Amino acid sequence: MQIIRRLYFYAVTLVSLETVIWGLIGLLRTVFSPALLGASAERLAAPLAFILVGLPVFWVHWRVAQRTAAQNADEAISRIRAVFFYVALAATFLPAAQNALAFLSRTLTQVLGIDSSQALLGSRQTLADNFVAVGVNLLLAAYLFRRNQQNWRGEVCEALTEQEKARLGENYADARRLYRYLWLGYSLALTVLGVRQMLTFLLLSPQALGAPSATLLANGLALLAIGLPIWRFTQALIDRSLSDRAEALSWLRLAFLYAVTWLGMFLTLYQLGKVGELILRLVFGESLSLTQSLQFLRPAVATAIPVGIVWAWYGWQRQQAVQQREAPLLQRALERFHATIVASAALLVILLGSARLLAFVINQVFGSSSTFSESGRGELSAALASLAIAIPVWWHYWRPLQQEAAKPGEVGDHARRSLVRKGMLYLWIFVGVVGMMFASGSFFFEILRAVLGTPPENLALESLLGLRLTLIFLTVLIYHILALRRDQRLAAASLAARQADYPVLIWLPKESPIARELQDTLRKEAPHLPVFWLEANEQPSEMQWNQAKALVISSQALETASADGARPWHTFAGQRIVIPDSQGDWYWVGGSTLSVATLARQTARALRLLAEGQAPPRQSDNVLLTSIAYVLAVLFLLQFGLVILFGGIAPLVD
Repeated sequence: MQIIRRLYFYAVTLVSLETVIWGLIGLLRTVFSPALLGASAERLAAPLAFILVGLPVFWVHWRVAQRTAAQNADEAISRIRAVFFYVALAATFLPAAQNALAFLSRTLTQVLGIDSSQALLGSRQTLADNFVAVGVNLLLAAYLFRRNQQNWRGEVCEALTEQEKARLGENYADARRLYRYLWLGYSLALTVLGVRQMLTFLLLSPQALGAPSATLLANGLALLAIGLPIWRFTQALIDRSLSDRAEALSWLRLAFLYAVTWLGMFLTLYQLGKVGELILRLVFGESLSLTQSLQFLRPAVATAIPVGIVWAWYGWQRQQAVQQREAPLLQRALERFHATIVASAALLVILLGSARLLAFVINQVFGSSSTFSESGRGELSAALASLAIAIPVWWHYWRPLQQEAAKPGEVGDHARRSLVRKGMLYLWIFVGVVGMMFASGSFFFEILRAVLGTPPENLALESLLGLRLTLIFLTVLIYHILALRRDQRLAAASLAARQADYPVLIWLPKESPIARELQDTLRKEAPHLPVFWLEANEQPSEMQWNQAKALVISSQALETASADGARPWHTFAGQRIVIPDSQGDWYWVGGSTLSVATLARQTARALRLLAEGQAPPRQSDNVLLTSIAYVLAVLFLLQFGLVILFGGIAPLVD
């Protein structure tokens, strides 16, 4: 309930604050801009209405939030409160940066003798417009920054304990980390765009210099003037913070590095593909002059250089961040995740390139014109260039994944059990099944049209274009089914060996309901597990006691031992599992109310996981929320698969 209340107050406070800010900006722009001094009543009424409506709402909710934080320690250290301050700071600093960018872009275009309409931002604004927006936003940002510092130091609430101050620091550090990486991403994007504009200007031929090139120069300088200082300042802050272990091992940092690495890699390889396309077009005899070739290459080269540097630099940082993880298995899992994403993206490009290549061949053989036209050269060159880039990338990342999954021992087991690998295999199987269904439908549609008397103009061409996609999807489906079956076969052999090497001693009456249920469940869950069964009053042999790696007892045995003082399980060296089947005065939290079948299923699963070298499952605090999370995860994966299918391959059906 408190979380919902905080969300309401801070959300309304943020919205009303932005309403007041932009109402004040609109009013001051009317006052300071000579062109708006004779503005109509509607022009003046809008900002005044914003201020009159937003200011009371902001004041009431802000005062309540501040008073509650001063009186309640939980409110003062709330993560939602910390996020509010950094979101509000971003909502004020970002418009200030954008207005500064608009001012510089417009000013530089005017200095270079270009019409201000060519400015990147704010072509119709004035100096007063930008000055007012920057001034108002920076004024409010200074107030919020001061309040944020007071909150971080714990000055808002005097009743904070040392433990609460530590939690306060963690919550604000998490919010600040998100704030810094948002600024780093924003400034990095501005810097890359600025470098791209400058390189495009430098690569222009002397004959093309003029107004368009001057526009590139002006906008590129404006982007660099804003983006580069912010990027250097933010990157320096983050680099200094890495001396703190929590910052260096942050998952947010790792997610940012992964995202930037992938974006840089994909954009760089795409531009290399454009270069390869030009080379192939020239090889296939297309007549392009040097100027035309440079015109085609200029955007590719201007983009590839900055994003390639970003890929190299942040890719190296990603590798360093992964190596800082102490657990070798975690390091391999993170690298496996990276390789799986890149290999999947490369495979998608391979499918697209194969579809385009087969379409070109079919059109050349069965189309109305068999001449090697200019458009045909472009289609063939684009298909071959994409395949020339994607196939080596896919092989480079996919082959080690396959080799790792084929290894015996713990490394191979972890690779085969990886949720990322299983999710990727099932996702491509899903794409193969659904894609083959749609492609086959398109193929049979053309055949049935011809049978029913309305054949297309070129039945062979239309049918083969549909059939090519069916064959592509069928190849994807078969390959990934075989890969999944190989994983399952190797996993079954490895798990059987692990189970056979994990003897279990079960100290339960064999005729009890829980023992009978556990026998049946173990037969299905872990059939290769060696089990020593003992009655409640039976003593294990020395061989059984020494060989067993897990001991299963009931809570009744613990209750009986408390009365007579006998506790033989204290000397057991392995894992001890207690089944809470008490029927007396003892109550076992989380287990006494479970059914016999549920207890047996959970016990068998715990034994199987222990035998396989995994940690036993932890009881969920809220089964409903866990179920909802699983459903949402499945829906997300389904949506992701549909995006890959319809966004990447299905358009080729047409």
